[in-house]
Amino acid sequence: MLQEDENLFDRHFKVLSALAEAMEMNVRRAYLKYKFLPSNYPHEADDHIGLKLDFMAHLSQLA
Repeated sequence: MLQEDENLFDRHFKVLSALAEAMEMNVRRAYLKYKFLPSNYPHEADDHIGLKLDFMAHLSQLA
């Protein structure tokens, strides 16, 4: 039973990791589209709330 639980966990972890990576790539594409380079790149996750707020500020300056 424990082995089955570990296998199930591993499968779920791989799926979640792939989804997270895909979402992060979408965030990077948006940053590139609007020529936004985070100040702490690459030391902070692209989808960190602080970076998202900086990105929104950047977009408001472009408007």
